[in-house]
Amino acid sequence: MGYKFTMPRYVIEAKYASGETYWRYNPPKSAINAGIVERVVLGNDRGEAWAKADDFNKSLDSWMLKDSDPPLKGSNPHAPTIAGLCVRFLESRFLSKLVLSTQKDYKYFLGCLCKTEIQGVPLGSFKYEKFERATAAMAYDMWCEQGPTHAEHIRSAARRVWNLADTQWDLLYANPWKGIEPALKPKRDVKWTKDQINTFLNMAFSRYEWRNVGVCMLLAYELAQRLGDMRTLEWANYTEHTQTLHFVQSKTAKREEPTRMSLKLNPYLSNMMKHQHTAFGDTEFIAPHPGTGVPYSLTLFSKTGQRIREAAGLPDHLRMMDMRRTAVNEGLLQGYSADQVMTMTGHKNLASIRPYIVQDHTIANKVITGRNTLTSQKDI
Repeated sequence: MGYKFTMPRYVIEAKYASGETYWRYNPPKSAINAGIVERVVLGNDRGEAWAKADDFNKSLDSWMLKDSDPPLKGSNPHAPTIAGLCVRFLESRFLSKLVLSTQKDYKYFLGCLCKTEIQGVPLGSFKYEKFERATAAMAYDMWCEQGPTHAEHIRSAARRVWNLADTQWDLLYANPWKGIEPALKPKRDVKWTKDQINTFLNMAFSRYEWRNVGVCMLLAYELAQRLGDMRTLEWANYTEHTQTLHFVQSKTAKREEPTRMSLKLNPYLSNMMKHQHTAFGDTEFIAPHPGTGVPYSLTLFSKTGQRIREAAGLPDHLRMMDMRRTAVNEGLLQGYSADQVMTMTGHKNLASIRPYIVQDHTIANKVITGRNTLTSQKDI
């Protein structure tokens, strides 16, 4: 049985002109400038080369951890460590301006950052002034083992913290999280067919305890909105005599110019609202959990949707979150421009709606036919 060995940090494998392999040690520039270690050729014997690198890294770690505090130590929250930097961000007005769900995301992913261990040392203990891209890239690779989306979430949070440290707090002048090549993650391009949507809704409406998940999904599909915004809709958002929903999209709620939607319901949805009011008009919310009268938690909402899908016999690649993408592409297929579709979804620019657009040959052929080209009207 063979064993897999992990190459020490900052070691680069190279080849001489003769083809012979050798190893070099390429530590961070800050450590070289401080006289802690230096760039050297380690030799062509892997065992000896890697042993030398391990010794160099021990000296490097001792230097990086000198006078540092443990992660998130309460007695000195603004210590010159990565954990201290993260605490400063979490206590700042920059975080308080964000919606609550986004604040929770930052706390979670920055916690993941600080707990990540490099050679047995948590990143939260590293001094942020000496933290460079090579180490950041190693951490990113470790996060990628749990999935590219997970890795990107942590890196995005870290980039925000370091950016503020540079532009607002004058603590740093470089962002080690920039320039790291992002992990490849397939663009999600799943769309539901109308038959699949109908099958799901029939199953959801067949059981009282599932009904309101179906209501949220139907509204998300019909109005091209995020499930999260439909899940928390209140009766105060609905004007019955105009049959219109008015609400602020949650992701923009704390911006200077939040996205305000005013969407008129079709007769079917208006009638559904009447039934909802009969059943849940004594609560604050349009489609609450029937047992509690308040919105489903995110986890319970997702798990209930999964149970409905399984009971309906639908394929497991379908997700309720795909309703918005399905609605966007239906609009494009009907000949509406991306700008017009954005008025329905509430997106402010083309870059934000682009991830929802799925390449569809049907749309392409419709555009070609509609152009009335030079030869389209000519006889054969």
